Amino acid sequence: MAKERDESEAIHVGRRGFLCWGAASAATLAALSPTQVWAAATRLPARSAVRKIALINPFTGEQVRTEYWEKGRYDNDAIHQIVRIMRDHHNNEMHPVDHRLIDLMSLIQHHIGHGEPLQVVCGYRSPETNAEMCERSAGVAANSYHMRGMAIDLRLHKNTQMIYRAASSLRLGGSHYYGHSNFVHVDVGPVRQWA
Repeated sequence: MAKERDESEAIHVGRRGFLCWGAASAATLAALSPTQVWAAATRLPARSAVRKIALINPFTGEQVRTEYWEKGRYDNDAIHQIVRIMRDHHNNEMHPVDHRLIDLMSLIQHHIGHGEPLQVVCGYRSPETNAEMCERSAGVAANSYHMRGMAIDLRLHKNTQMIYRAASSLRLGGSHYYGHSNFVHVDVGPVRQWA
């Protein structure tokens, strides 16, 4: 992969070559384990890297800034803090969060490159909350990944589009920027973007 080449090596490719490289890279990443994806996306050692995340829930005022992965494994206490901040704030219902989603959020934060917490607009969504939202908006999926702990809607105080650019470049799931509401949906479903 081009990311693994020596940075001093000049890479000259045309548009077609770039598109072919992008498709090949996405196929390669899809075949890797979450640990290998982390290493490829960050250029950090897969096993020894410490994975961090900083989140804030603007509806509850809660914040978490934690190292949730260390020495090759997830820290259960840190994961619980993340699950809690991502709970359905309408009814306080909590649900397990797919660890790939936590890794994706951390990778997004790593790619953005500053310490501003990601704002949790909507994390886990209970079936009841999802049904209510479906009635109010045609843009809410009846079988939303939010109900499975596989999706989150995020924003940044400084520039929310930075989240979208990072998520799109990582190609580890679905992403869409909702400009009118200033948030980005990211999930660990199939790689896709939509209008």
